[in-house]
Amino acid sequence: MENKPNFVLVGLWNPQPKYINTRHNIGADILFSYCQKKGKEFQLDSSGSFQSTKYEFEDKLVNLLIPMTSMNKSGQGLKAFLMSTGIRDYELVVIHDDIDLAFGRFRIKKASSDGGHNGIKSIDSSLGHSNYWRFKIGLGRPPSTLDPADYVLSKFNNTKQAVIISWTSPGTFLPPVPIEPSPNICDASFIFKLLSSINFLISFCLS
Repeated sequence: MENKPNFVLVGLWNPQPKYINTRHNIGADILFSYCQKKGKEFQLDSSGSFQSTKYEFEDKLVNLLIPMTSMNKSGQGLKAFLMSTGIRDYELVVIHDDIDLAFGRFRIKKASSDGGHNGIKSIDSSLGHSNYWRFKIGLGRPPSTLDPADYVLSKFNNTKQAVIISWTSPGTFLPPVPIEPSPNICDASFIFKLLSSINFLISFCLS
C-alpha cells in the first residue's frame, strides 16, 4: 500500500474546545464525521502536531489529516505530517470554509489565492507555494453589523447544523460543484471521485 500514489486530504479547524462546532471548523468536522460513520479512527502523532488515518481508494493511498495546531498555524501541522511520513510525491486537497460562497455552495479549485483565509495563508507559507487543491465550503457572508472574524468563530444555528450533518449522510445529493479549469483534468476527476467517497454525492460537469 505504501508504494501507491498518495493523496493528502486536510481538514482545517481550531482544535481548542471553545471552538467546537463553530463555522470555521467545518473542514475538520467533515473528516471527523466521515471517519465516525466508516468506523475509522484518527491517530494522534507523538509530537501532538496532527492526527491522521489512511485508506486505499482506486489503487491510491488516501491520507486524512487534521492539524492539531491553531487555524493560523495549519501549515505547521501539515509540514510535521509530511516530515514524519516522508511523503514527497503527493496531491494535496485542503477542505475549508469560505464566507464568500453562499451557504450550501461548494467550489473545487487549484492554485488559487488564499482569499484572506489564515489557514490557507499558513499552508502556503509552509509549503512555499499554493499549487494544491482547495475544496471550499460556503458559509455565506455575515450580517453587516457582525465582524467576519467573530462570525466564523460562532456556532451554526440549529437549522444550518442539521443541513451540515446531512452533507455527510449516505445518499445525500448536493448541488453541482464548480470545478475551476485545471491543466490536469484527470486530477480533477479523481478529486471529485475521492470527495464523493466521503459521501459528498455531488454532480458536476468538467466542460
